[in-house]
Amino acid sequence: MSRRHTYLHNQRGTALVIALLVMVTATVVAICANFTSTTEVAISGNQRRFCADFFTADGGLELIKSYFLDNFIFPTNVGDETIVRDVADPSPFVDLGVDTDETKVKKVLEGNPPKGRGISAQYFRGNYYRAKSVALNSIDLEEEFCVISPK
Repeated sequence: MSRRHTYLHNQRGTALVIALLVMVTATVVAICANFTSTTEVAISGNQRRFCADFFTADGGLELIKSYFLDNFIFPTNVGDETIVRDVADPSPFVDLGVDTDETKVKKVLEGNPPKGRGISAQYFRGNYYRAKSVALNSIDLEEEFCVISPK
């Protein structure tokens, strides 16, 4: 037999080549899994921060409505606006994490109460406001609402 023919049928070192291929494949899988988990952790952290900021801004809107109604400090003329930093006690907004320089209420319209509420337009009027609440990380929400008062 020739020497070349002997090398072709010799299987010494095959186990080493197979083990190296398995190790390279396992390494690639581990690197991909590490990259994917790192990305997922970053995404979930961003989602958590966004949700916290969103609910802070939403809580600011609810606080505006209740605080302003309790203290009767809504703007009186159409076009006027009240900035939260200018109210007598902005501490509830600060404690919540709302940006008091950007959070405000503006009177946008005065007219009849919303239809279908069973409230007579003859005796009551609707004061329509637009509230803007801004969380400290710049997520802002706006909401329009109506405060009904006697004529």
